[in-house]
Amino acid sequence: MYPVATTDGGKTWRIAGPAVNLPTASAPVDVAQAGVINGHTWFMCCGLNTIVDVTPDAGKHWWAAFLPGEVISVVAGSPSFTEPRARLIALVRPPPAAHSRQRLWIYVSANGQLWRYDPSLKSIY
Repeated sequence: MYPVATTDGGKTWRIAGPAVNLPTASAPVDVAQAGVINGHTWFMCCGLNTIVDVTPDAGKHWWAAFLPGEVISVVAGSPSFTEPRARLIALVRPPPAAHSRQRLWIYVSANGQLWRYDPSLKSIY
């Protein structure tokens, strides 16, 4: 399967990203979640891996972000009420070797390329 996009109301479609949900013998990545922030920024993730794929330009280019642990979920939202712009928020289960007291690590990104750990978002875990 591939993500697809249309620019003419569904009359024509184009492949707009990398293959997803490939059999394990064919690829190491499985997509369990996909979503959008706006008409240009899409994302897909999860499926027992550490990768979040994001396109900031409606599928023309994709960025693969490798986060340090199992990505449980990615949501589009605002990290705070004072910052209304939509961001990507990733919930990451730390690897066992991290010996972390926290059950989840929170990462945020404005564009899918650059991610930063945000310990201030403790209210959601």
